[in-house]
Amino acid sequence: MKNVQELTLEEKIGQLFMVGIKDDKEFKIEKLIKENKIGGVILYSRNYNNYEEMVKLVNKIKNTNKNNNIPIFISIDQEGGRVNRMPDDILNIRSATKIARTENIEIAKSSGKVMATMLKQTGISMNFAPTFN
Repeated sequence: MKNVQELTLEEKIGQLFMVGIKDDKEFKIEKLIKENKIGGVILYSRNYNNYEEMVKLVNKIKNTNKNNNIPIFISIDQEGGRVNRMPDDILNIRSATKIARTENIEIAKSSGKVMATMLKQTGISMNFAPTFN
């Protein structure tokens, strides 16, 4: 692994890109990962049908990136409630708004921990979701 200062200009530019996967059948993102050394991939529920497929896709992305100098971000917008990108066979946490309305900080903390654990175990390294202040 290199640190950012050691990357070539092309690698630094590639790190600025986070892309979505439109169609996994041909795994067109492989070229972007191997040749352009993109910084990340964002997953959507359209990219898999169940948890097993999701984990396979995450592992495929990580494996494709294994020879690059910087680990790749695998991200998702998992907010809970109706903004649910996890497969249907995974528990869906209530929305951040509903959790906030309880005005119970312990519920908010435990919901966040459950979601973080789910994503970490799946191999997701970044979540685009609201945070509680």
